[in-house]
Amino acid sequence: MAEQGPAGYTVDEALVAIGYGKFHTKVFLYAMLGLVAEAMDLMLLTYVGLAIEADFKLTSSEENLISIVTYVGIIFGAWLWSAVSDSFGRK
Repeated sequence: MAEQGPAGYTVDEALVAIGYGKFHTKVFLYAMLGLVAEAMDLMLLTYVGLAIEADFKLTSSEENLISIVTYVGIIFGAWLWSAVSDSFGRK
């Protein structure tokens, strides 16, 4: 005979019970603000890369290194802040 676990909510039931309000709108907008800032940084690098290369007399490899460092920073930052948010956010 299979044991039944404790009665609880499914994810859908919990979302319906919580509802959608002003707080959720603010959280969504702040999250989108961060996403837009990150996307602008990456897109801007594409447009100003040639100008940076010309102004600082960089080789193509050196200009590519700027892009590489940017992406490595994104990866490291995501790893670091996910650990920080897990340790402080799950109390």
